[in-house]
Amino acid sequence: MIMRCGGGKVKSVLHNNVLQLRKMYPHSAVSYSATEKEETFTYVSADGEKHTVWYSSNQSVTDRLALIRAYGFRGGAFWAASYEAPTLWDAIHAAGV
Repeated sequence: MIMRCGGGKVKSVLHNNVLQLRKMYPHSAVSYSATEKEETFTYVSADGEKHTVWYSSNQSVTDRLALIRAYGFRGGAFWAASYEAPTLWDAIHAAGV
């Protein structure tokens, strides 16, 4: 998902788009939000707009699965099918789900 800082338009993107953005803006540091359980990076586009990208990673899925177990939930959900990295399924299977 891409979100303009300070509000504004929000746009959902596929994992491949996240990878393309990382290549286009390699100096944008990736950080992990322990609160949101998501990886994120911020970049400034050629038109001067500031964008923040939030996306799931193997770590975020592993952390969410731990929360599901800790609270005794019977399941969880993803944003949308095919928006995730293919390796996320490895994290899900490794967690025994």
